[in-house]
Amino acid sequence: MSELITKMLNLAEGAIHRHVGKKHTLLPVWHVMYQDGHSGVIGTPWGNADEKHKIFDIMRKTFRETQVIAYCLTVEAWASPPLKPGRVAAIAPNGDINQLRPSVMPDRVEVFIAAAGDGTSSQMMVWDIRRNKRGYVKAIIKREIEGMELQGTIPSMLN
Repeated sequence: MSELITKMLNLAEGAIHRHVGKKHTLLPVWHVMYQDGHSGVIGTPWGNADEKHKIFDIMRKTFRETQVIAYCLTVEAWASPPLKPGRVAAIAPNGDINQLRPSVMPDRVEVFIAAAGDGTSSQMMVWDIRRNKRGYVKAIIKREIEGMELQGTIPSMLN
């Protein structure tokens, strides 16, 4: 993992840990590093998949125009629980495991995801969120997914 990506993931992790003891959800936020060495934070809430794709297009253009050299998107999301011995992955009613999104899985887990890129490589980190009965974040537990290279839109934000 590059030094720059490590720095971006560390910024995201610091922001995530500030949510312990809070009830609200984390809005999607980008930590960015500019070519001149300065850094910034840009919040980009979205309401659905179409809005998310539009935001990604806007951010890609903004990154080019403002000379961003590295970024880290941090979001709160639903994920499948980590597979453990004896646990079977959930299967959709029609039998297709690929059609069942984590948001509709009965055993889904609330997570923070930080996905960072620098134009040549990308990495992500995931933390399970534990809330108390009143909905406040009581703990954040890092998942061990060391070395997970990203696919899709996120790693190409600087291209």
